[in-house]
Amino acid sequence: MLWDRKVLVDYKVTFNSVTGKRVLADLAKSCYYTQPIFSEDPIVMAHREGSRDVFLKILTTLKLDPNEIENILQEEEDDIVD
Repeated sequence: MLWDRKVLVDYKVTFNSVTGKRVLADLAKSCYYTQPIFSEDPIVMAHREGSRDVFLKILTTLKLDPNEIENILQEEEDDIVD
């Protein structure tokens, strides 16, 4: 269990910084969090679902709810505009 706590701390240190939130926003986009995974090609769709599953594991580990990730995505959009 000590290992689990260390990994949890690592996730928080990694993703709670400004840089980490920027990476999290990028992962949300590239891992199909904000877009449908559907494809007529089942292999493409399976790949997309796998990517999305990894991103959802990060969210679950960090205990982020959808509103929090939406805020992070909006902050990133605002930074791009500025």
